[in-house]
Amino acid sequence: MRAVLIAACAALLCGAPAVAVGHPSDPLDRDHDSVRNQNDNCPDTYNPNQLDTDHDAQTGTGAPGGTPFDPPSTTGGDACDVDDDSDNVKDELDNCVVVENANQADTDADGDGDACDLDDDSDAVLDDKDNCPKVANHSQADADDDFIGDACDPDAPKASAGPPPTIGPSGPVVVDNVAPKVSLSVGTTPRLEALGAGLAVPVVCNESCTLSSQLLTGGKVIARGSAQLGDAGRTYLFVRFTRGTLKRLARTPKIRPLLRVTAQDDAGNRTVVQRRLTLRR
Repeated sequence: MRAVLIAACAALLCGAPAVAVGHPSDPLDRDHDSVRNQNDNCPDTYNPNQLDTDHDAQTGTGAPGGTPFDPPSTTGGDACDVDDDSDNVKDELDNCVVVENANQADTDADGDGDACDLDDDSDAVLDDKDNCPKVANHSQADADDDFIGDACDPDAPKASAGPPPTIGPSGPVVVDNVAPKVSLSVGTTPRLEALGAGLAVPVVCNESCTLSSQLLTGGKVIARGSAQLGDAGRTYLFVRFTRGTLKRLARTPKIRPLLRVTAQDDAGNRTVVQRRLTLRR
C-alpha cells in the first residue's frame, strides 16, 4: 500500500501530464465564447469579439437584477441584434446593415444602400473619384472641365454629330457601344451548410453575353462563377466557393457578402451588377 501511495505522489510531484476535462455546459458562459454571461452582450449567441456597432446593449428580459447563472439578457451585440445600426430597419431588410440609413436610398438598385456603397451608380468608378456619383458614366467625360461629368452636368455642351458612319460592302457599319442590360434574381438565400455545391444565381441578359461573378467579403474573393449566353435569354451562374472557405465561414453566425456579376457583350461593352446577400450558418 505504501508503495502505491509513493508512486501516486511521485507522479503528481513530477508533473505527470494532466488530462483535460471538457465541460459540455458552463452556466457562467452559456454560449461558450469565453465571455461570462454577465459581461456578454449576446449571452446566448457565440460572439467572442463582442462587436456592437450601434452601442445599444439593450437590457432584455432576464431575471430581475440577474445572477451570474441567469443574468439579464442583452440584445446589443451585432450577433444577436436585429438592427445593428439602430436606423429602425431590421438587418434582414436593411441595405446597409452597419451604417444608419433609414431612407434606404439605393441609386443603382444593387442591394447596397448609397450610405455604404462605394460605387452608387455601378459604373466601376468609385464615388470619391466619380464626377457623376449618382449617374453611370464610365467614361467620366467632362467637356467643360468643371469637374462635373457631362452625364449629370446641366451646362455640358451638346455632343457633336460626330464623324459620318463607315460604309461597308452591305451599307453603313453599325458600331455597338451600348452596354448589355442585365438583371439578377437572388431570392431567399440558403444557409451556409446548404451551399456545398455553390450558389445558383439566375441571370437575364438582353443579348449575347459572357458572364462572370465574384462573391466578396472584406474585399476578399470567396467564390467565383462564369456562364455564357449565345443570345438574349436567361441562364444560371453557379458561384462556387474556394477551397476551405465554407468550413471557415461556418464559424461565423452571419455574413453579408457582396455578389458582383459582370456581363460583357461581343463588342466588349460591359455592365456590372451588384447585390448584397445575407448568409447564415
